[in-house]
Amino acid sequence: MEFINDALKHLRLKFIVDMEKTLKNSQRFEMYKLGAFTFMIIFIFVGVWAPYLKNLSKKIWKTKGMLNMIPLDIIQKNSVLEEHILAKDIISAVK
Repeated sequence: MEFINDALKHLRLKFIVDMEKTLKNSQRFEMYKLGAFTFMIIFIFVGVWAPYLKNLSKKIWKTKGMLNMIPLDIIQKNSVLEEHILAKDIISAVK
């Protein structure tokens, strides 16, 4: 009976050590996944979203500049255009 107790004790210790190794490896793998996800988010923001916003800003400023080129006498003659501009509903005014 004494040999069985020693064997069980040894097996329990080996199981605990192996379980700790497995948990450490799993934790390391999860950290790698978190790092890859963070890198992807940063890449998407810097590589895609920021240029998109920059381009959108340029287009908005171009549109505002073109709308500022419309002479006031034309705006005053066209009542529908005047109403939309005064109501700040410029997009529907241009359509």
